[in-house]
Amino acid sequence: MEFGTLVHTVILQPDLFDEKYLVIQNINKSTKEGKAIWIEALAYAQGRKVIQANEWQSALNIKAMAYSNAPANQLLMQLTETEKKIEWKYKGYDWTGYIDGIGSDIIVDLKKVADASPSAVRRTFFKMGYHRQAWLYLYGSESLRKRKYYILAVDESGGVSVHFVDETALKTAEAELEMHLNYFKECTILDKWHMNYDFYCPNDNGLFTIKKQL
Repeated sequence: MEFGTLVHTVILQPDLFDEKYLVIQNINKSTKEGKAIWIEALAYAQGRKVIQANEWQSALNIKAMAYSNAPANQLLMQLTETEKKIEWKYKGYDWTGYIDGIGSDIIVDLKKVADASPSAVRRTFFKMGYHRQAWLYLYGSESLRKRKYYILAVDESGGVSVHFVDETALKTAEAELEMHLNYFKECTILDKWHMNYDFYCPNDNGLFTIKKQL
């Protein structure tokens, strides 16, 4: 997550890099000399995040690959706002989010992932709930609701892929959120936390069935 935050800063807010980070030489923190350098750097950083030169270079390499990728470059060049904070209410709860990038008719969600290949991102997209995040951000930002939503996926090997989130994914997210939040509210009001996955069981008795397709 920390490296992902670094990548976000390098790509989306490079003007704030020096305010947030201090770059030091590559060290081995398990050695006496390395520990001493690290402690000195933390004191000098005055609250900034201390990173080593190899981490910084890795983030810069990812940025270079993102800008050399045609569809990613096209999206990044359209951005007029980054890390925009939004707050909204939904289903009786208060929500807060930060939209990575906004253009005149686009929203861009930058994801640092283990594998940015299109097939891997498609698998990760629903597993990690990125579709629900997309729907919530669009719901929570009425002025941005009609914009097209894109996932810009990057990985440390230099892989870059861009994905448009279409209406079918958003409708699925809305239905899932409706279900999850109804269960959550029931857990809260009736103190049913012990039920765990019982809520999602297709059978009334709370038993799941494992069977093998022949």
